[in-house]
Amino acid sequence: MSGRPDDTLVKIVGYTSSTIKADKVSKSIGYGFAFLARVIELYANKSTRHSQGLSAVAGQIAYARYVTRFTGVFECLEALKNGSWVGTDDNDHLKCVVTLQVYSMLLYYPLEHASFVGFV
Repeated sequence: MSGRPDDTLVKIVGYTSSTIKADKVSKSIGYGFAFLARVIELYANKSTRHSQGLSAVAGQIAYARYVTRFTGVFECLEALKNGSWVGTDDNDHLKCVVTLQVYSMLLYYPLEHASFVGFV
């Protein structure tokens, strides 16, 4: 990243400005914390205060991701309407695959929330 803090902030905001990209960032952070907690437990041969804390943070990040997924349905509908998930130079086969992905996500988001309600 560049040296100026403003440039860094612009890049971060630009990357996390869509639901899918923001979900990828929070998923990576959450999985990273969970992985680090497990490494600490393996190294110490027991659960430690730090590993428990990192696991708790990872769990809270996982719950927070449910909130951002509420907007995912609207992003999928927008993608179907405008074709925003495919490029203008993509071939017809790729456009078909991406359209199938959009439909699968339209099914996935509601089912995920239903499973969350059953989990809680």
